[in-house]
Amino acid sequence: MKKLALVFERLTFIRILSVWLMIVLSFGIIYYGLSYTNQHLIYNGEPLGNDALGLGNAIYFSFITATTIGYGDIAPFGASKVLAILEALTSMILFGVFIGKIVSVKQEQILEEIEELSLEEATNKAISDLYLFRNQAKEIIGKKFNLKEIEMTLQSLRSSLVQFNGSKIKVQEDHDKALMRLELISNSINFSLSRFVELLEAIRKHKTDWKNESTTPTVAECQKTLETLYAQYNLVKSDDELSNKVREKLEDLNKTLAALQKSLQKP
Repeated sequence: MKKLALVFERLTFIRILSVWLMIVLSFGIIYYGLSYTNQHLIYNGEPLGNDALGLGNAIYFSFITATTIGYGDIAPFGASKVLAILEALTSMILFGVFIGKIVSVKQEQILEEIEELSLEEATNKAISDLYLFRNQAKEIIGKKFNLKEIEMTLQSLRSSLVQFNGSKIKVQEDHDKALMRLELISNSINFSLSRFVELLEAIRKHKTDWKNESTTPTVAECQKTLETLYAQYNLVKSDDELSNKVREKLEDLNKTLAALQKSLQKP
């Protein structure tokens, strides 16, 4: 069953049409060959001729049989009836495969649109959540430190990154659209990590009782995010200006992450 499904998946519309035309021509030639026997076709009450006109009529009969039209001007006789039934059944199966392929392609298009919307939604939500994190971190820096509030703020950063990292990479996404999306999310994450570094420096400056180990899960998620961004970039990168710009953004993000890790190593 799996092999049959694999064969069906590999079939293209051109291949299906080609097979159908081959069947029509093959049966047409067979019908014409039967004109030399007593199992021939009957055209207007007379046996089908074995000349060029007879070949044309045989192919014509094969075509209308394959399309299940059947005008009735040509009728099968003897063994031709069995062949006509076999050709009609074979053609109906091919029509079913053709319709199934159309439905399959349409479903794939719908799934691609859903995946694209899901990816855009995940990216937009991550950007919004990162913006909220930066505002929360800014408020914390400007007032008396509260360890619980700091932990909640870092948790919001970690959650937004986890959600983004879980988004499915779309291989066939539009090149420019994918690069612009990567540029937006890279900028947002870069700004957020910079604010993260500022927050750590402020915590250290105020000598708040904070353990750097508490930030390990968040930093690990930041590293995973950078890997996710590079993986997505490698799928759509090229030599154009936009692609080079995104690469520079990722390099800046890598430097910011290195600065964050360096800041955590300070006592």
